Amino acid sequence: MNTACALYQRALWREPKALTYLRERGIPDWVTRTCGLGYADGRTLETYLRRRAGLRTAQELGLLGKPNRADDARPVREFLAGRVVVPELRGGQCIWFVGRTLDSTSARPKYLGLPGERPVLGFERAAGRREVFLCEGVFDYLTAVAWRLAAFSPCGSALPAEQLGFLARARIVYGVLDADDSGRRAAERFGAQLAERFRPLCLPDGCDLNDLAQRPGGRATFFRLLAGVRRVSGKEAVSGE
Repeated sequence: MNTACALYQRALWREPKALTYLRERGIPDWVTRTCGLGYADGRTLETYLRRRAGLRTAQELGLLGKPNRADDARPVREFLAGRVVVPELRGGQCIWFVGRTLDSTSARPKYLGLPGERPVLGFERAAGRREVFLCEGVFDYLTAVAWRLAAFSPCGSALPAEQLGFLARARIVYGVLDADDSGRRAAERFGAQLAERFRPLCLPDGCDLNDLAQRPGGRATFFRLLAGVRRVSGKEAVSGE
């Protein structure tokens, strides 16, 4: 997993379309580096591991698919090929990947995670903190990191109760969920799970955090919303707003 993470990171800086995609979505280069973002080009990982007899391990981890009959003698398929890759890092070690396709018109799913249990993205950023930010999507999470918030994401709109233990010390969990019907239903579920600790932030209709960040004055709008919720909660407005 660490080898794949390193190879994806190197490939990203050689792929202008992937870098352009991240920058157009408002993700600064320092976040790209800090979060270990990469790009799966569909060939580098397989070539590197084939030379080092590592294909079977990569297949067991789900990084490489097992060849089909139709593949003939072609290289094994890379699971996240053609995607910007976001790793989940724990103690500096990569434990999982989720990839976002660069082609929004493709019939393929926009997001694809490695098979198996899906961990919380940003676990170490939120664990043990008194005030944390629950973000629905991957790019919402990256936006929150760029704004230096203690953010995490379930990479979706639900998180099983047994995975909430890392929030034991959190006094307030701000819900930064999509401003649509799905996001509102998710806010109700998290409100039931987290009770009085949960504070939803109402983003503009039809907007998620990454969308808001790309609007003129979007960052200032978010911190005004946050300051309002903090005032209601008896908290001081965020410093440096």
